[in-house]
Amino acid sequence: MTVGETNRIVPAALIVGQQQRPWTLPDLEIWPLLKHTDHKVQLRTSDGRGTLTKNQGQVICLPDRAALDAVVIAYARLDAAMQRTAQELRRMGTYAAHLARATAANSGRLPADPVTPWAVSALEPDREYAPSMDYLHVAVEARPVSLSLHRVRKHTPQTLVLEGSYATSSKMEDHYPCADGTAWLVVREAVREVWAAQAAWAALRQQLGTYKEALADGRYSTKQVVLTAEQVADIRANARQSLAGMLQAGLARAARCSASWGCLSSSMEPGW
Repeated sequence: MTVGETNRIVPAALIVGQQQRPWTLPDLEIWPLLKHTDHKVQLRTSDGRGTLTKNQGQVICLPDRAALDAVVIAYARLDAAMQRTAQELRRMGTYAAHLARATAANSGRLPADPVTPWAVSALEPDREYAPSMDYLHVAVEARPVSLSLHRVRKHTPQTLVLEGSYATSSKMEDHYPCADGTAWLVVREAVREVWAAQAAWAALRQQLGTYKEALADGRYSTKQVVLTAEQVADIRANARQSLAGMLQAGLARAARCSASWGCLSSSMEPGW
């Protein structure tokens, strides 16, 4: 390439941050893209003075402003669904917390009977998990978050014995008492919204593709992408935004989309 030329196939890329809490999505960062090598991409920092190098498979393509809008809407929908589920789990309270209160009310003696006949198994929204754990990849992979219901046979101070697929002792962590079918239906419906939003996000992520995927299959034009000064400023203004800032606009737009979320299938022609 000569000075001033670029071999980039899209003008910007999306980087998904690290997720440590199961019901809290990681930040999204938007970076102007400079060029690619055989296996890497070079990105421009938000101040325009430095660069960042990433593997091609670590960044998601943003070919135009419509793609960015679609990302914000889909991510906002997923975040809202996950926050609703987290709130339902907090409202239920953990089995350990309920058991502690029951024990205190029983003069410090562990109750013999289960706190409730049933227990919901789900990750705790306010507990941090190791980032390497497989289920903390909802923003990258189409892997549904887990939720299940089990009958409680008995408990010890630290464990539960559950019927169903468990049929063995389980740690009391990540379990919530469930008194009746109504409580289960509420949290199950919340998780179903998460699953639907996960599927929509995964479909959009696949449509956009990582830089490595897009470079291999040629889904975007390989001609030089030329950006005006205004377009570069627009990308920089969005670069490294916190998720909270993106979601405010995304939720407003999401409310105007149809239930089918057809707005996520926008044409992906290069050029902002």
